[in-house]
Amino acid sequence: MVKSLKSGSTKNTSVKSKFIAAALKKDKSFSCNFKRVFKALLEFRIVWILKSRSMYGYQLYKYLESINPVPLEFNVSKLYPILNNLNKQGLISAKMDAHGKRKIKIYSTTKKGKLYLESFRKLIPLQTKEFLKYLSW
Repeated sequence: MVKSLKSGSTKNTSVKSKFIAAALKKDKSFSCNFKRVFKALLEFRIVWILKSRSMYGYQLYKYLESINPVPLEFNVSKLYPILNNLNKQGLISAKMDAHGKRKIKIYSTTKKGKLYLESFRKLIPLQTKEFLKYLSW
């Protein structure tokens, strides 16, 4: 069957194989796009949570873990690069605070972060409408 894809001896198998190959290509791009969307939604969620109250990294991780209906697909060490990236973008701020003998970073949303949330909120309904239009082809 796979041989026929190269030789093209049977049209039916060839068409099916090409369709499957195209579907697999789409799956790879879907997987890549899904990761980007997941990261963007996670960043949005972090900025949103920090808008209501300031937290340190581990506390934020535990909160995300408690509100998620399914287990998180990453551990706490993956959260800190995201927090640093959001801090560099100016969407959140990090302030050092004494916690017993240790110093910890307390994260909170900045004014720029609040503007980001507002623009994201306005964008979602537009994207949803476009997506639904796409599905109804």
